[in-house]
Formats: sequence, C-alpha cells, structure tokens
Amino acid sequence: MVKYSTSEKAIKKSKRNLNGLIESYMNYLNLARTPSSTVKTTAMELERNNFKKYTHLNMDLKNANGVYFIDRNNVNIAAVKFGDRDISHGINIIGAHVDFC
Repeated sequence: MVKYSTSEKAIKKSKRNLNGLIESYMNYLNLARTPSSTVKTTAMELERNNFKKYTHLNMDLKNANGVYFIDRNNVNIAAVKFGDRDISHGINIIGAHVDFC
C-alpha cells in the first residue's frame, strides 16, 4: 500500500477536481454550439443551481439563489446571483458574450 503525505493527497484531490471541472466544461461546449443552444444550456445549468427565470416583477424568489432573463430572440441571457449581505457592501458584476462565425 502506498502512503501519501498530506500535501500529496491534496494535490491528487485538486487534480481530480480540476479534471471534473474540465470534463463539465467540455460537456457544456458540446451542447452550446449556437447562440440559442448556448442560452438554452446556460439556462438549464442556472436552473440546476436554483436560479429562477424572470417572469414578472413581483415573482416569489425567497428560495432562489438568483434570477435570469432571456431576451425575446432567445440569443441573450443575463443572470443575477443573490448575495447574503446588504447591497450597501457593494456588488460584483461579471459579463460575457458568445461569438459564432
């Protein structure tokens, strides 16, 4: 039986986690081949992470991690993740876009 030090165990765990992340990303890229399929795939992933699709102003978001919006052409998506702290502590904004040739 091979014994590993704590740092070797941590490195092996990090590599497994990284390989899982790479595999998930490759699966995402295989599904998201056009603007509309990218929006659909992203929406499915957001739903899996307890985001709710924005439908109206007074919708119930008590148990949601966030909300997302898809434009009427189904080629743009925007998502907002809810934080635990008051907005006076600031916000983080991340943006991305997809180009297809």
